[in-house]
Amino acid sequence: MEQASVEMDLGSISTEACSILRHRADSLNLRMDSRGYVDFLAFMAAFNRHKRFVTHPRLVLHVMANSKTGRFNALCQGGRVMMVRCNQGHNKRINSLIEESDVHSYIEAAAVPVA
Repeated sequence: MEQASVEMDLGSISTEACSILRHRADSLNLRMDSRGYVDFLAFMAAFNRHKRFVTHPRLVLHVMANSKTGRFNALCQGGRVMMVRCNQGHNKRINSLIEESDVHSYIEAAAVPVA
C-alpha cells in the first residue's frame, strides 16, 4: 500500500509541474520566455508556495526526467538545472527547443541567476 501512495505523490508532482508550466506561469509571476522556459529556482519557489508540503528540487527533477511522455525539458549549465519547460500543451504559442550547442548562450541571454 505504501508503494501506491509514493506513486500517487510522484504523479501529483508531475501534474502540478505541468499545470504551472503550461497554464499558470503568468499568474504565479514566473517570467516565461518565447520558448516556454522559466528559471528553475523561481519555478521551485512557485511550486512549493502552492503545495501543502515542500518538495525537494531533486525529487521534482527526478519526476521531470523520468516522464514517460517526454513532457519536460531542462537547460543545464555546469551540471545545474537553470531553466525548465513543459514541451506541449501551453495556453500560448511557444517556439521550438534549443539546440544543445546553443544552451550556454541561451541561458546567459536569459540572465538566469546562478546561485
